[in-house]
Amino acid sequence: MQNQNTSVERLRTVHSVGDLVAYSSLLIPVVAIALTLTTYLLMGASVNPWGLVLVASGAYLVYIFEQMWWAGPEDEFNHAGRVQWQRDNRPLLIVTTAVASSLFILALGKVVTVFALIVVAILVVVATLYCIPVLPGKIRLKSIWFMKPIVIAIAWAAGTTILPMVLGKDVLVAEVWFLFAYRVAFLLPNTLLSDIPDIEGDGRAGLETFASRHRQLVQFAAATVALSVPFVGLAGHIALGLPVLIIIDGLIAPLYVRFCQPHNCAVERNYRMKLDLVVCMPVLSLSIYALFG
Repeated sequence: MQNQNTSVERLRTVHSVGDLVAYSSLLIPVVAIALTLTTYLLMGASVNPWGLVLVASGAYLVYIFEQMWWAGPEDEFNHAGRVQWQRDNRPLLIVTTAVASSLFILALGKVVTVFALIVVAILVVVATLYCIPVLPGKIRLKSIWFMKPIVIAIAWAAGTTILPMVLGKDVLVAEVWFLFAYRVAFLLPNTLLSDIPDIEGDGRAGLETFASRHRQLVQFAAATVALSVPFVGLAGHIALGLPVLIIIDGLIAPLYVRFCQPHNCAVERNYRMKLDLVVCMPVLSLSIYALFG
């Protein structure tokens, strides 16, 4: 009987930890750091620790504010478990938000430049327009059916390529702009496919998305872009002299193709976590190559 109770407690602990990882948005800073580290490696630039703090804390704040204070009605259908968990753990999330806000302000003070302030201001405006219905007709960018995956991919790419580079002396050279466009292509399959589990819930909330209107086209587009990313990286290596690391980075993108198949929406939490894992993978392969290649 004691063994059974111990097993039950272990399962509860595992479940609680799983909920914390899945619902607290603490994975967001991990993704942000992975992408930013990849940028430093691809540009051959020195890692700016405060730059990592700025990008990671800023990304976390955008997501946690959108989920806790700017949540749309679709979240009640698509992320009922997360919504309930965040309500139950609001004190914890207030603390993490306060910590992230402090780190963001501190990091911005450490690395502040005119270019950095401009990029941060643009990203804040985009996040506001995306989350809050302040556009004419009281709509959000998120509510425009084709905008959601594009805006998310561009914002993530800008925050993890342009922002880190404007913190130092290497400002917006051609290589940075190319890397920004390349990163948009790398992230677009993720943002396109992430909407598929939400099709039913978005419809119930009256939200029309690219995935709900053209599901098969979304899967085809995601697969096509994913398969083209290595060739985009190759073009950057040949035309701009970017390190061969960009080709290795690009070879990760075709992994998205395995998600371009019908799946059980009951496991949507794991589905998204696996999609985000693909986003993080390049930092590992590039680090190994940089150290031992």
